[in-house]
Amino acid sequence: MRTKKSKKPRVKVVLDGGVVESIPKLKIIIDKLRAKYGEKIIYRGQPDYAWQLEPSIAREYSFYSDKKKLKKESEINLLDRFHRIAAAYLDKDLNPWDLLFYARHHGLPVRILDWTSNPLVALYFSAEYKEKAATGVDGSLWVCFLNNKPPLKPHTSDDKNRDPSKVQGIRLIYPTHACTRVNAQEGVFSLHGNPWAPLEDFAKKYRGKQSNIKALIKLKIPADNKINIFDELDRFGVSQRTIFPDLDGAAKGVLNNEFLRP
Repeated sequence: MRTKKSKKPRVKVVLDGGVVESIPKLKIIIDKLRAKYGEKIIYRGQPDYAWQLEPSIAREYSFYSDKKKLKKESEINLLDRFHRIAAAYLDKDLNPWDLLFYARHHGLPVRILDWTSNPLVALYFSAEYKEKAATGVDGSLWVCFLNNKPPLKPHTSDDKNRDPSKVQGIRLIYPTHACTRVNAQEGVFSLHGNPWAPLEDFAKKYRGKQSNIKALIKLKIPADNKINIFDELDRFGVSQRTIFPDLDGAAKGVLNNEFLRP
């Protein structure tokens, strides 16, 4: 008699993982989660609690009065046009993986999502004042625990993984070309087989082997605590100047300090 193969466990998704009012409170929460889910962790901060975990290709874009959600055809066309234009500025031809990261670096919507291995960097983006986020709204900090599956390696990908748009599931990936900002932010990325499904929804349903995620926990950053957290981070050396280590970051950091400590 044949025995049934056990199904692969679904990703654990917790949308009410706790409330973070300060850096010490964040440490307490993460320590408890680590004891339950392990030590392999990445983080993502978002200034608006209502925002979902969507790669930029899945977001709505405005152009004057026109609003548009990009589709698969748009993704192909955007990358193809960018590839042709980028050839005039670069000394090398871009393979599909290089193209993906160059496009993302220069602001083109793509199917990868930014994360960091540093919880304080993620907390910065949760507490950061953002004009696109409504004033006075809570932020979110996502804690993502990883399983033992190794990250995808673009430089050694086999034919099945040669095209990023054909990779299935949710895979962790390090950039093929890292800029100063990515290094400063201790950045890593998730590559989404279906970027139009919010990660928290997709992860709950997905049983496939092509996933690096074990558990996904959402924490709340109350709006009333954001400025105090921002000040705490600055005193701990996490600021616009360190996260964006260039003149743009220096200028914004000076302006932020004018409000924090006039």
